[in-house]
Amino acid sequence: MAHQKHNTITRDTPSAYGSHTSMLVDINSEAKGHNVPKDKVICKDEKGYYITYKNRIDNGLADPCRYACPLCRFDNLNIIFSDMKIVKN
Repeated sequence: MAHQKHNTITRDTPSAYGSHTSMLVDINSEAKGHNVPKDKVICKDEKGYYITYKNRIDNGLADPCRYACPLCRFDNLNIIFSDMKIVKN
């Protein structure tokens, strides 16, 4: 989540638009029993969970999956998490 102090914004994530190792969700605890594709990972930022490709982690570029509209993020999660437990957190 972003915090504003005296016209300065600090973030809890390493960057505003990229996906990073520190944002990865432990698939064994959060997504056990769900069909997460092998080329994708689950991340969590200030807006919630989202799914992205492994090759977008720490690559120095903005991740379109992270800055996608909320409906797009939700739809991608819904494909994998049909019971919606992770989405409600």
